[in-house]
Amino acid sequence: MTFSEGGEVDTTALGRIARKRGVITCYPVIDDQAMHFVPWDGVRPTTVGPFGLAQPPDERPVLAGELDVVFVPLVLFGPDGSRAGRGGGYFDRAFSFLSSEPRPARPCLVGLAHDFQEDPTLVPQDWDIALDVIVTPTRLLRFR
Repeated sequence: MTFSEGGEVDTTALGRIARKRGVITCYPVIDDQAMHFVPWDGVRPTTVGPFGLAQPPDERPVLAGELDVVFVPLVLFGPDGSRAGRGGGYFDRAFSFLSSEPRPARPCLVGLAHDFQEDPTLVPQDWDIALDVIVTPTRLLRFR
């Protein structure tokens, strides 16, 4: 079971390393057309959610604004920090509070991508929430 899909960067090892260092890791749970986050210890059984992705047991939700850093596997990214996901709009709705100015310091939104996922023609929509950082195997791109 994975928390990433298809050609997205697999975040399994990242979560394992974070938990070994004492970091509380939260994972997305999608229900009723909304995405929220719940802590997961890496041990409790997961279920299969939308898109065939693993979801931890849905308990003790953490508000998106309470997260410090969010690692986001993605489908495409643009040169301005824009991103394209799987098309459900869950990410953009969950982090829509970040569209107000000035942008708060947290959570920091970090896109995880392969270099070939960059699309210089990607045009963000009005509702898209841009990433703060994108990490690829060869680059670290900062947008804020």
